[in-house]
Amino acid sequence: MLKVSNCFISTYLAPNNNVMTDIILRQKIILFELFDKVLETNVEDTGILKLYCRLTQSMEPENYDKILDLKLREIKSLQTTGWHYDLEQGEKITKAIQELKGIMGERFESNEEVKSYVRTTLQTIEKNTS
Repeated sequence: MLKVSNCFISTYLAPNNNVMTDIILRQKIILFELFDKVLETNVEDTGILKLYCRLTQSMEPENYDKILDLKLREIKSLQTTGWHYDLEQGEKITKAIQELKGIMGERFESNEEVKSYVRTTLQTIEKNTS
C-alpha cells in the first residue's frame, strides 16, 4: 500500500503536474476504495490504518468522522496482547493518542466516549510501565 500511495502522490499530487482535477479525484476514489478493500481482510494493520488516516487528513480534511474512525482503529490495533506491559507499544499508543488529540482539537473535550477511552488507556500505560 505504501508503494501504491507513493505512486499516487508522485503522479497526481506532485507540483507542476498537468493532470486534470477530475482525473485526480477519480484516482483518489480508486485509491481509497483499495484501502477499504485491504482493510476488510487486514482489519488491524496498524501501518495501513496510519497511512490511510494521513492520506485522508491531507486529501479530505473536511472528512472528520472518517479521520477520527481511522485514528481510533489505529490506536486499537496497537493494543496487541500484552500491550499494557510493553514500553515500546506504550510509547506508540501514547504518540497515536497525541495525534488523535491534535486531529480532534477542541472537539476532544466534548466527546466523552473518546475522552474516557483515552484517559483509561493512558492510565493503564502509566500504571503498568512505571
